[in-house]
Amino acid sequence: PYLLQPGDVLELIVTGNFGMRETLPVNIDGNVVAPLAGEVPAAGRSLEDIAGELRNRISQAAIPVSDGESVGSLEHVHPSLVSVSLRDYRPIYVDGQVREPGAHPFSPGLTARQAIALSGGMMSGARGSMRKESICPLMGRTGSGAAGARRFSRASRASSSARAASVTRSVLVR
Repeated sequence: PYLLQPGDVLELIVTGNFGMRETLPVNIDGNVVAPLAGEVPAAGRSLEDIAGELRNRISQAAIPVSDGESVGSLEHVHPSLVSVSLRDYRPIYVDGQVREPGAHPFSPGLTARQAIALSGGMMSGARGSMRKESICPLMGRTGSGAAGARRFSRASRASSSARAASVTRSVLVR
């Protein structure tokens, strides 16, 4: 499953008498801050996991209900009225010999070729071919072909699997 990281944006909708729609960005610390739920750790968790926690926290909150003149009673939101979805994915970063390096929107299924196209294509005179380029997270090593990717995979697992899991996706074109 897709794991949330800083830069992702969730949408929280509470239906019924409580009608609420909130945008919840995953902040730099990896948390979302939601009304009635407070600060909730999100980085490294699936959407289903964070949605369950938000439903649980919101359903436990007591909400004052007003009759227009005064606060009458406290009510709870039923969990079935709480919906959480992924509104926007965190961006990818394309760097190297491309016309428009930097952040670009991500969508599921995006390939390296498509990411390079989003960044205006390769600059004239860029070395290498698309077949030999490898994609690695920003903190990883870059290399050509499968050997470079295997070196990165082993290094990530051995030395910093936790950091590698939280790194923003990037594409480097050499």
